[in-house]
Amino acid sequence: MARQRVIFTADPENIEAVLATQMTDYGKGKSFHDDWHAFLGDSIFRTDGEAWQYARQLMRPQFVKDRVRDLEICEKHVGKLMSHINGQGQEVDIADLFYRLTLDIATEYLLGKSVNSLDDPQTEFASAFAEVQRVVGGYANTNRQKRAGLKVLDAFVNPFIDHALQMNLSELDEKKNQSFLEALAATGTKDRKFLRDQVVAVLLAGRDTTAATLSFTFQALAKQPDVLRKLRQEILERVGKTAPPSYEDLKNMPYLQHCMNETLRLYPGVPVNSGTVGKWTPKSWNYIPFNGGPRICIGQQFALTQIAAYGSFMEGYTITRILQRFERIDVRWRDGEQKIKCEVVISPAHGVKVGFWEGQGN
Repeated sequence: MARQRVIFTADPENIEAVLATQMTDYGKGKSFHDDWHAFLGDSIFRTDGEAWQYARQLMRPQFVKDRVRDLEICEKHVGKLMSHINGQGQEVDIADLFYRLTLDIATEYLLGKSVNSLDDPQTEFASAFAEVQRVVGGYANTNRQKRAGLKVLDAFVNPFIDHALQMNLSELDEKKNQSFLEALAATGTKDRKFLRDQVVAVLLAGRDTTAATLSFTFQALAKQPDVLRKLRQEILERVGKTAPPSYEDLKNMPYLQHCMNETLRLYPGVPVNSGTVGKWTPKSWNYIPFNGGPRICIGQQFALTQIAAYGSFMEGYTITRILQRFERIDVRWRDGEQKIKCEVVISPAHGVKVGFWEGQGN
C-alpha cells in the first residue's frame, strides 16, 4: 500500500486558501471519489468543478426558504420523540431518540414520507443506512454488507424518484408542500441518478450531524444546570410553555444560538476538524463547523433549526420544544461512558443517558 502524505494546519491563511481563495486547487481527490462512489454517487459532496457548481446551483434554493411545512414536519416528529420521555426522571438514552428523530424528519422532508423509526426503531432502512456508512467510511470491512445496505437504501428511495419523474413540470410547480426531491425535479432535470445521489447525500449530511449535535448539547446541559436554567428562561420568555416556535422566534433567541454554536465549536461533525474539547461555554465564537468559502454548508440554516428543527432549524426547534416542557435534566451515564466515537461523523460512543423532569404547569 502506497504511503500518503497528510498535512494538518490551523493557520487562518491556509484555511482561507483551502476553503475560499484557492478552493479549486484543493478538490475532493481521487481516493475520496473512489471510496464514496457507490454510496454518494456524483453528489454535491463528492464532486468538484462544474459538476459541483451545477448541483449546488440547483439545490441551494431549497435551503433558503422559510417554509411552514418544515415547521409542521418537525412538530409532528418532535412530539413523537417527547412521547418516549415520561418526565419523572426515568432514564432514557436521548442520543438514540435524536438519531431516530432526525432520520424521520430528514426522510419526510427529502422524500415526502418518513421511515418512522421513532415508531419502529428496528426499521430496515435505518439499519441499512448506518451500516453502509460504517463500511464506506472504513469502520467495517465487508463489501457484502455494503451491497446489501445499498440495495435496501435504493429500494426505499427509487419509488419516490420514479413518482417525481412521472409528474410533468406544471404538476410539480402547482403541488403544495413539495418535498426536496420534487423541488429538484421541478427544475427540469430528468436525470434519475442525479436526483438519487443528491437526496442520499443530503440525508447523510442532515441526519447524523444534527443528531450528534443535539446529543452533545443535552449532554452538556445535563452537566451544567445553570446554563440549562438560563436557556430555558430565554425560551419561556420568547415562546411560552406550549406554543410551537416560529422561524422568527428561533432567529431571535441569542442564547439558544450561543448554545448550539458552542456545541458545534467543541464537537464539529467532521472529526478531522476537531480541536481540544474544553469547558462548554455558550457565547459568541469565531468557528467554521459548516465549512467555509464556496463549499459552505448549504443546509446550515436548516441545521440550526433541528437544533433550533432540520440542521440549524431542526436543532433549534427540537431544543426549544423539549425545554418548554422539561425544567431539569439529571445525569444518568456511568463513569467512563462519556467517550466520543469518530467514524464518518463524531457521536457519543455510549449514547447520552439522562433523566428528564417535567416543569411546573406543564
